[in-house]
Amino acid sequence: RAHPGRERGCWVAAATAMMTAGEEGAEAAGKGPAAAHPSDKAKSKLARFLGKRCRVLWKDDGKYYEGTIVDVHRDLKARRNAPKNSKDTSQDVVVSRGFFVKYDDDDAEWLEIAKGGARFDEDGLIAIEDSNRLEYYWDKGKGTYEEGEKYAPPVVVVNGVISAESNAALVARMEEIDAEEQARHDKKREASLAARAAAEEKARRDREKAAKAAKAEEAKKAKPKPKPIALAPDPELLAKKKRKLEAEEKKEHAKKVLKRGKEGEAAKHKQPKAFASPAGARPGAGGGGMAVPSTSGRSSLSGGQSRGGMVVDLLEEMRQKPRPGEAKHAELMKNPLFKERYEALTKGFDA
Repeated sequence: RAHPGRERGCWVAAATAMMTAGEEGAEAAGKGPAAAHPSDKAKSKLARFLGKRCRVLWKDDGKYYEGTIVDVHRDLKARRNAPKNSKDTSQDVVVSRGFFVKYDDDDAEWLEIAKGGARFDEDGLIAIEDSNRLEYYWDKGKGTYEEGEKYAPPVVVVNGVISAESNAALVARMEEIDAEEQARHDKKREASLAARAAAEEKARRDREKAAKAAKAEEAKKAKPKPKPIALAPDPELLAKKKRKLEAEEKKEHAKKVLKRGKEGEAAKHKQPKAFASPAGARPGAGGGGMAVPSTSGRSSLSGGQSRGGMVVDLLEEMRQKPRPGEAKHAELMKNPLFKERYEALTKGFDA
């Protein structure tokens, strides 16, 4: 952080010497040490910084510069210059602690105090060793950002000393800060208590739920299993069930008989029948029961029946009886004797 304009070294030395001489003169006059600072009576730690002398480390200069903390703020809304490697020119921030420092050379600025960045030193000064400059602060009255050095603090400092007229303002500001810190502490405490109460309530409900589940499980294990009750069968119900089963069995049996009858009738019509020989006919040479014309020209019929009469009788029998199936006919045609006689019979019929 660059120095704003002029060297402060001799100025700080002169101001320190003047204040030291004043205190030594007061002690020499018998008035004793300087009176306690009004902010020492503050209730909050933040308010105790108000009006105190400080020295601020400027890291770029590598030096400390002395001044007075004339105002402090919690959660200060401000704007600062963005880092060099950032695309933005500025950054809007809300700092946890903001100190307004009036230096002994009349320069002033808002500082963002890092955690642990300010401490009470042994010589009574507050050492501010970790801070950032805030170029602008949020003015609540105007509703806009204003330059930090133009801020008008409630405490007026002249030559490093708080004016007598500012003592009342300092005390009033100290009490205001105490009230704000107390309200903040109370709110935080209430939130903590509410969270704790909610956690305890949840834990209590979980315990009750677990105890209830364990009790139910124990009761389930301890409960004896019911013994099966043997009931005497109802005679009427058994008789009714028996009659029903018998009726179903009879019905099923009737269906099977009907089915077998239909299948038998179908098979009876499909079954091929052998040609029956007329009465008194001589069986053929093949040993079959069918009389067919002889290939030798001689009649094979007895009783003087002619060949033509035998053919007519055979044809009449064929008309009256169903024709054998194709499969059976093909099977019979494999017999040479049957085939020869069948062809002779067909030729005779055609003639």
